[in-house]
Amino acid sequence: MPAAVAALCTRWHTIQGHRDAALVPVLDSSLAHPGVFAGLPASLSNLQIAAWSGSVARLCGKVLIAALHADRPAIFLSYRRADAAALADDLFAAMNERGFRVYVDRFSATAGRPFPKELAEEVAACDAVVLIESSNIRQSKWTLWEIAFARLYRIGIIALHFPGAPTFPFVDRRFSLASANMSVSPGAIANLANDIAQAHSAATLRRTAFYEMLVAGAAKSNGHALEREGHGVLRIGPAGGTPHGFVLPVGKPGNARGVRQLGAAGKPQSATGAVPKLPRCILAGQHAHLMPAARDDLDWAARRGEVELAGRFDTYWKVKSLP
Repeated sequence: MPAAVAALCTRWHTIQGHRDAALVPVLDSSLAHPGVFAGLPASLSNLQIAAWSGSVARLCGKVLIAALHADRPAIFLSYRRADAAALADDLFAAMNERGFRVYVDRFSATAGRPFPKELAEEVAACDAVVLIESSNIRQSKWTLWEIAFARLYRIGIIALHFPGAPTFPFVDRRFSLASANMSVSPGAIANLANDIAQAHSAATLRRTAFYEMLVAGAAKSNGHALEREGHGVLRIGPAGGTPHGFVLPVGKPGNARGVRQLGAAGKPQSATGAVPKLPRCILAGQHAHLMPAARDDLDWAARRGEVELAGRFDTYWKVKSLP
């Protein structure tokens, strides 16, 4: 790696304003890691590497994943086990190999907790739902529930369609499967996993875009301008004037990282070094579907950071109530 490029990457990776930035080194297929990263600081040589496969679309998908996700990207497999168990198992393995966390509905419910509530927590934690449209899919009440939940909360849906199977509306992307007997070859599984990985990034944006739309509509109704502060935080208030509030529309269930990003937004030091009190800060997402312990942690962090939590049905009104 040229010294100038290494210096630029090191600076980008360490300066204050880019601590949450992601660097995605891309290696040409003719290059090897030891030759490129020899002698570089560990902060660079240990970064995750994306291999150049000759496909711009695949590379852009990897970069989008790095930009959109603080953790590993996650999908939820929704299917009727009597129809598509083999395909679901193959996809589980293939997507795991590509760095995805994959949730399936084959888990034992926690004693004393309602199954639908746990299922909601699993679906809400994912970036997108992968629906296998098999011939008898509508006979699975839990699959119908999962898709209805995804639609209600604007979670992106990627459908895999077998010939003759029913189709579901409001799908972000649909891939047709050639086999009518529910079997898919290993080579087709690999291609399908690549297709899902590419479609996943676009589907992920659906929920965030919906929350941003709520925030933008509420701000506009009050005559406020909306500006981007960085890291997804939106500044609400008169253009060029003192902000009335900051909103982070994460869409997904929130965490302490979102609280920290809101707390850091627009917090200039005064001449005396004191930190002035922030305008109202709102973290908008599906917090109601966090697991109980995680919700308790988020509530505690939000109270400490003076951050309000808003969900699917009150984000608009909380933003609209800004002065």
